[in-house]
Amino acid sequence: MQGDIDEAIRDLQFRAWDPLGISGNLRLRDEYDGYVPGICKLIARKATRHELAEHLDWIEAACLGGPGDRRHNGVIVERLIRLGEQGEAEI
Repeated sequence: MQGDIDEAIRDLQFRAWDPLGISGNLRLRDEYDGYVPGICKLIARKATRHELAEHLDWIEAACLGGPGDRRHNGVIVERLIRLGEQGEAEI
């Protein structure tokens, strides 16, 4: 089950979050994979929406060199929380 959630988060990062705007190039699909474990840990410990949003902001600023998009990150956080809830229901 954990692999399914990891893959769903990986897909969400690439297709929807995509701060670098690379989702049109499938050869770059693994660009955000390194961030999946940290996001999974936050979801597993039921981090708050604020904590998840701050984490996405930090990735964008510290790791990817961008300014971040708080509004967009808020939308992504809601989707991450739903994925976490779906994962709990499967356990």
